Amino acid sequence: MNDLVRAGGYTLVTSDSMYVLSHPDSTYLVAFKASTVSFKPFYRQTSETFRTACAREIQTSYCVCNGPYFSIPGKWATAHYYAGFHIDGSNVEQQGQVYINGALQSDSSAVPAMFYVNQSRTGAYTFGEGNPQSAYNAIGNLTPLILSHYRSQSGIRSPIRFGDRNLYDRGAETSTAQVPTGNPAAIHADNLTQRSNTRNGQLVAGEGIVALGYNRTADLLLVLARDNGIASGAAEHEAKSAIEHFSHFGCTDAVAFDVSTSCTMRTQSRYYATPDSRKDNAIEVGFKIGPR
Repeated sequence: MNDLVRAGGYTLVTSDSMYVLSHPDSTYLVAFKASTVSFKPFYRQTSETFRTACAREIQTSYCVCNGPYFSIPGKWATAHYYAGFHIDGSNVEQQGQVYINGALQSDSSAVPAMFYVNQSRTGAYTFGEGNPQSAYNAIGNLTPLILSHYRSQSGIRSPIRFGDRNLYDRGAETSTAQVPTGNPAAIHADNLTQRSNTRNGQLVAGEGIVALGYNRTADLLLVLARDNGIASGAAEHEAKSAIEHFSHFGCTDAVAFDVSTSCTMRTQSRYYATPDSRKDNAIEVGFKIGPR
């Protein structure tokens, strides 16, 4: 781990209960031994802002972050949101499924081509496509970054990265068209080096990101955050940058949560990404990493 930290240009910010690493591109990574921690969603209470909920949850956790995408349907609630008023959770429509201790808390239909993370009762982590499977503590409707098991029956190599378009090996057969987005032709499945995903491609430079990566072999769990308005590098969107960070630490699974001004990451000592005031009044679901 220390060799990877030095080789990647990271600086150790703190090692209290966990490693917090900073990178010159303004990315922060919180590293945990995966088998010793729990991943668990939590909800903002009616009278709380999301930062108040974070302050409550961090008392028994190492790290807390914002959760998946959401919407605010209805003219009244939307007007209140843009005016900067507190939004009751009943007026927030959570997108995707959320499970806490095996109980389904929020259920909107599966968002096409979106993904989930789940930690089982025994502590095993799974990442996959669609709604959470065999869910215990799980969040759905996430953006894919890297996946170790993605449509393996189709011949796509594992792990596969995701981006704004399909990419293929240079030596791939070309008599059949290489589809730039969507499902590749069957003859090209095992030549695919990057799979397109609409939401992944929408993460542009300077748009904040919070993501989770997992290296099963090394028993390593990483939480990544870059605050909104801080670009990782010229002409590079934030999903690509997050993938590079996770790949450096050998992660074969990674997903991103809600982005932009929703981005929130707090440890017991400080915030590394902070939501703007409107999102603070509206974010309903977050996740926490704490002791098992």
